Amino acid sequence: MEYRRDGREISIPPNYDYAMGGFGAGCVGNQIERTGQYALEYYFYIKNPTLKTDILNILKTTDWKDLSKGISGTYRLPQWKIYKYIKEQLPEVS
Repeated sequence: MEYRRDGREISIPPNYDYAMGGFGAGCVGNQIERTGQYALEYYFYIKNPTLKTDILNILKTTDWKDLSKGISGTYRLPQWKIYKYIKEQLPEVS
């Protein structure tokens, strides 16, 4: 799910449902417009058609920047925090 840009060509599996940045005050939670746009990117593949709309709504409307601020003032959104937040909002997600 997580891909980093380090000068190499990024190979992202096709057909993801949503993608967003995961690091930096100007990037956290922003929808990705092109592959490799941000240093840390998350790609989501939602396999449950019943919950897909609700999960996408959470991903698009949550203030991820507020949830990602670290002790040092750095904005980094770890993968586990995304899943934890989605599960808190939608307990039926496994």
